[in-house]
Amino acid sequence: IASPYPHAPMMALADGLPAREDAWMFAEPVRLDAGLNGMTLFPSAYLDVTSAEATALMPALNAQFAADQISFHLGQEGRWYVRHPVGETPITHSIESAKIGMAAKLLPQSSGKLNWSAIQNEAQMVLHHHPVNEAREADGKPTINGIWFWGGGTVPADTTAISEVDIVATDSPLVTQLAAHAGLRVTAAGPLELFALPENAASTSLL
Repeated sequence: IASPYPHAPMMALADGLPAREDAWMFAEPVRLDAGLNGMTLFPSAYLDVTSAEATALMPALNAQFAADQISFHLGQEGRWYVRHPVGETPITHSIESAKIGMAAKLLPQSSGKLNWSAIQNEAQMVLHHHPVNEAREADGKPTINGIWFWGGGTVPADTTAISEVDIVATDSPLVTQLAAHAGLRVTAAGPLELFALPENAASTSLL
């Protein structure tokens, strides 16, 4: 499934990053293993990358791509992002699509001057030689040998929601950010009887 909606910059905003500047993508640390039935992708949850490991990897990645105006950033809850020039967001696919053995066929397709396949390969080399991976290998942990880019774009222009929905009840950080961006009232999800709806509320959406 292609990921045309800019999920990453919206989440980056929620994580307190300057996502209104430039374009942003998720840059999820992964493990890619080649096999007889194709390339298997193991997502960051499988790798259990620590905050200290992620922090240690950022300078090496940023030094590698500084000339391309590409920079990596850490968000909340283990999220990784890549910031890049507007107009250089490649066509990407969600990590859920890649996990089912399709990773080799779903690599980023460049839409500008930057070669994102080459960038992905260079990132793999940076990770392969990094002390963080050497330590993980010595400890018997799976190494981080790739980065999966997806969900990129720019923050949409501010809009006023035109909707019959007045309140969005959600525990999702992404949905919270999207609803707030659309000018909707957001509350934590819970039993409907706990919500005190305003008398003029048209409806409540649970997400």
